Amino acid sequence: MLAALVLATGTGIPAQTIRDSAGVQIVESRAPALAAAKAWRVDERPTLVIGDPNAATAGDSLYEFLRIMGVVRLGDGRWAVGVQGSQAIRFYDAGGKFVRSAGRAGQGPGEFRQILLLTATRGDTLFVTDLGEVEYFTGQGEFIAQGASRRSIQGRFIYPGTVFSDRSYAGFDWNDPVVPPAGRAVRRLPVYHVSADGGRLDTVAVLPASEAVFDGRQRFGTGVEFTPGGLVASDGERLFYSFPVKPEIAELGRDGRFVRVFRLNVAPVPVTAADREAHRAWFLALPGEDGHPASPAFQARKEQMLKDAVYSERFPVYGLLLGDRAGNLWARRYDIRERLGTPGPMSTITIAAPTRWDVIDPRGRWLCTVELPARFTPLEIGSDYVAGVARDEDDVEMVRVYRLVKP
Repeated sequence: MLAALVLATGTGIPAQTIRDSAGVQIVESRAPALAAAKAWRVDERPTLVIGDPNAATAGDSLYEFLRIMGVVRLGDGRWAVGVQGSQAIRFYDAGGKFVRSAGRAGQGPGEFRQILLLTATRGDTLFVTDLGEVEYFTGQGEFIAQGASRRSIQGRFIYPGTVFSDRSYAGFDWNDPVVPPAGRAVRRLPVYHVSADGGRLDTVAVLPASEAVFDGRQRFGTGVEFTPGGLVASDGERLFYSFPVKPEIAELGRDGRFVRVFRLNVAPVPVTAADREAHRAWFLALPGEDGHPASPAFQARKEQMLKDAVYSERFPVYGLLLGDRAGNLWARRYDIRERLGTPGPMSTITIAAPTRWDVIDPRGRWLCTVELPARFTPLEIGSDYVAGVARDEDDVEMVRVYRLVKP
């Protein structure tokens, strides 16, 4: 049943159509709802930089970062930054001046073995993913409690893919024991909803998560290059999921029920022979352990792996999903440089080119496409700012904040 039409221009062609299909709302966008003059953008220059090597603070270790894993603006304007290199949460005032640190390397309460994620939940409570556990801190840096851990989930730990405002979270079980059949196949994995204390683990759904070539005996296979990965995100309340072989994102209830599906008119990009050759050259140039030149044996192994490599026919449409604090969903268009860069978490990787993000509003409409600066990846988006990790030409990390302009 056709439920609504939204016209983007005077051509009579609807930009968005909304219909119902077996109780699931399908929102199809043929074009962005906002005209070019009204499209969102960020200012060319950042409003705040923490860690600029050319600033007066250069040489002060409290303004030097190694592997930023989260940036959060607190209710009073301060900033919290999760730094894996120093295993600490650092706090800076609204102007970027260091205030204090919380946490340190260790295995006790309020200590970290390896910070993997920092984000904020309701009331400025900081949610920190460590190796095998979750810890909570106040916005002032005081340790509150441990959340989910291997101890609380019967010897298992589901790493958070996205976090809700009530401190519960959702994530794939990448260690699911099911062995896929032999051959090239898409591996489907459980997505779990984990309670804030880790005492409850509910299966949301079993969804496509990765594509590989399997031998029928082991649960892990040889990955198909340039294949999509299962993506999850949240705006604090709702759960979003995509396996971006096509421009389609689903909104799910925490009970696994599909609520809405967003479809955007974005054409998939084919993988060319030049793309495959670029991947081969990048892979062969990778160094060995600790950045040392690869040994002859390791180099020969890489060459054999390339002979056996299987490539996807098309690139993923999206490489990352991020919900903002206003209830919008941002989807980053895939760029081959995401794969051919320094290995690391996709959520913090930066590339030497501007990135394009499709913005979907709380009603499921494709609002606009926002271009964000090169060498920058957002980690938090508010109603009027975009904050994240940036790297300069020398790969020096810093925090940058840009004003988000909504004409």
